[in-house]
Amino acid sequence: MQNISDLKGRTVRYIEASGSKDYDTVREILTPDVSFKGPFMKLGSSQAFIAGLERMAPIWERNVVQKVLSDGNQVCVLYDFVTNTAAGAVPCIELLKFEDDRISSVELFFDRAQFAPAQEALAKRAAS
Repeated sequence: MQNISDLKGRTVRYIEASGSKDYDTVREILTPDVSFKGPFMKLGSSQAFIAGLERMAPIWERNVVQKVLSDGNQVCVLYDFVTNTAAGAVPCIELLKFEDDRISSVELFFDRAQFAPAQEALAKRAAS
């Protein structure tokens, strides 16, 4: 059985690396076939997952971890997805499942209405 504090530490490292656009570290923490499910899409590989993070880069300033909870090989992390848009900081929850030391599954939850200004700004920036 894995050490719970190790999984919590890897979770914080993943969230912080994502927010600082350290995609090499994120890639190290994910399994190659990581599954992702979020409000807007489903993905099935670390390559697609990293590409999704890269698409968010123009509006994404950082992540701020608020709380990390764990149970066995599952970790729940609550954090603020901080944007440079009118949306500001959007509270998010990710439910992560680990296989060995790597994340094999990510389920993301957030309020789509609160995120809407960030999504609009991202679409405008991509169009210009």
